[in-house]
This record gives sequence, C-alpha cells and structure tokens, in this order.
Amino acid sequence: MEKAIAAPITSLHDLQFHEHDPCAKKVDEQLHTLVVTDVPLFVTDAQLRGTFSRYGIITHCRTRLSKLYRTAYIVFDSTTSMEQFETTWAVLCTGHCLCVCPASYSPDQRAVRRAHVALLAGLPRGFVAADLSEIAEEVSAKSVNIPFSYNSYNPKPYAYVHFYSSTTKESAMGITCALKSIGLT
Repeated sequence: MEKAIAAPITSLHDLQFHEHDPCAKKVDEQLHTLVVTDVPLFVTDAQLRGTFSRYGIITHCRTRLSKLYRTAYIVFDSTTSMEQFETTWAVLCTGHCLCVCPASYSPDQRAVRRAHVALLAGLPRGFVAADLSEIAEEVSAKSVNIPFSYNSYNPKPYAYVHFYSSTTKESAMGITCALKSIGLT
C-alpha cells in the first residue's frame, strides 16, 4: 500500500494512488456546510437555494423535518463562503428569519447564539420577521424569530430577539418602541 501511494507507477502510465480517509472527507464537508434552522414548512428548497446563493456557490442543499420547522444543510463549494456567517446569525427568506450557524461550530459555540434572548410581545396579527427589521437594527439584534402556532401555523403575537451579549440585550430592553401605533413590550 505504501509503495502504491509513495510515487507514480510508470507501468500504469504514471498512475498514483492516494490514501482514502472518509473521516477527513466528512470534516472537510463540515467546513463547507451551513446549518439553517427555523425554516417554515412552506419555504421551498428553491427559495432556500435562491436566498443562500447570494453568499456563494451551493453544491447541494438537503432538509429534514423537525417538529414545526425544517432544518436545512447547505453545502457551499468553498470555505470562504462560510466566513461571513461568523458574524451573521440570521438571514431573511420570504420575510421570515432563518437562523444560521456553521456546521463546524462546537455545541458551546452554538449555545452562545441562543444565550441572550428577549421576548418582544404585543405584535399585530400576521407580522413576520421582515416587519421588525428596523427595530432589530436599532437594538442591534442578531436575529428575530416569530414562532408559529402549533395548531393553525399562524405567526404568534410575540418574537424571540437574540443578542450577542447580555449588555446589548439589557440596553435594548430599556428602549420603548411601537409598531402602527401599537406599543410593544
């Protein structure tokens, strides 16, 4: 085996063998993979591909069902596409906020993205995350997730707002805001 991979074999037209390591291939694919959570059931794979193709060339996209949402695994052709997701925690797709995290992150790194959460209540009926984008930008939120009702799959009247740190969260909670003359708490 070592002789076959050491140098090209002249009798086989300079064919050179390489050692196959499935674990290394899996680790390499993880470096190219983005995990997308909180994908509503009505968002199609084509819409996901369209949304994430602006970040890089997608080699493949697969989804799996997890309760009320789907989880998508988007594999890019290069790791440079993944660099922007170090600071980007969410992406808007069809008006809904999809949480993103590189697959190579450890459980502790993923937990940081869910550590500092505030509840924004009093939302009008039918609001989606895109309707809250101005507020999210003003309070330096990393993502805004409006959950769906289990029975009707309508958006609930509140949103989970994720922050980078507890100080950002505390300063955001001190701000009073309103949407369409409706006070939010």
